[in-house]
Amino acid sequence: MEESHNEDNIIGSPIQEFFRGKTVFLTGGTGFMGKILIEKILRSCPHVTRIYMLVRQKKNKEFKQRMQEYVEDEVFHKLNAKQRLKVSGIPGDVAQPGLGISEEHRKLLEDSVNIVFHAAATVRFDEPLPTAVNINVAGTKEIFDLARNMRHLKALVHVSTAFSNCQLDEIREEIYDPPTTHQKLIQLTQSIEGKFLNEITPIILEKRPNTYVYTKAVAEEVVRTQSKGLPVSIFRPAIGKNILKVILAQILIMQSIEDANQNENEPAEEVVHEEPTVYNYVSSTQRPITWKEFSKLALTHGEECPPSQGIWCFCLTLNKYFLIHYLYVIFMHFLPAIKMDGIAMIFGKKAQ
Repeated sequence: MEESHNEDNIIGSPIQEFFRGKTVFLTGGTGFMGKILIEKILRSCPHVTRIYMLVRQKKNKEFKQRMQEYVEDEVFHKLNAKQRLKVSGIPGDVAQPGLGISEEHRKLLEDSVNIVFHAAATVRFDEPLPTAVNINVAGTKEIFDLARNMRHLKALVHVSTAFSNCQLDEIREEIYDPPTTHQKLIQLTQSIEGKFLNEITPIILEKRPNTYVYTKAVAEEVVRTQSKGLPVSIFRPAIGKNILKVILAQILIMQSIEDANQNENEPAEEVVHEEPTVYNYVSSTQRPITWKEFSKLALTHGEECPPSQGIWCFCLTLNKYFLIHYLYVIFMHFLPAIKMDGIAMIFGKKAQ
């Protein structure tokens, strides 16, 4: 007991001290990036009070069971039972009005949360525009509506993407003018019939290649217009090629909290609303990697750490010809999948 008391009195790093006694609310916690972030906070900041994460309910699984399976994930294997108990699920859905959170849970978050990480997003490039808008744009607006009522908020970090303004030759750490406002985009997707909207989506996207980067750009406009009076920063990661870069990204997210929190020590009358601080995290210019190097790394680590549910030998083949790629898809994916599904159905199993 004495030893535990002494450990509590040890002064840690600035980040550890920032998280001491704090309560965190996280969206996107069930995704790979969210899991890494939660594990990093629990392991490196032992005095964090609690982490609430928004979790969608599933029809075929009880919420309590899903959360139990979540904290037993392999990514948390270094954490003890006490650390894992600090993770609590909040039933909800970022695509729903009010985040789908009950009044009881909303009050809980408003009264206790100090730090918010908004990392939830649909990252599918071919996502229909209405779905992408609901999750990436309207969901971000709902987060700010909730955060504005959080009485003890110290920092809000919005996770964007380095490709939100990919139509530009150079992307600086600033918020660019959006292709449209979030109000107009939400109204557009709600007022136009789905089939016709799908047909005109390429026209709406203009120079942006897909609905993902388009809606993430508009989401940054939400952050800029809704952040008045709030300690907010934007984090723009690129595509993580390996686990090390993802972990480093989480460290940078935590460092950005200190910047988002800098106005706390300023007198209220001196606080002037400025645009949120933006952090680009793109390592390719400092440590570039070729596709050949990437394929070697993927093959090496793929064999060392194969997917737990994989049923096919790990391999990676790169080519620039569509016909060859199509043949690979047919003979290496489609036909084997039909065979395996057929065998599964013979034995009364569900086809994948």
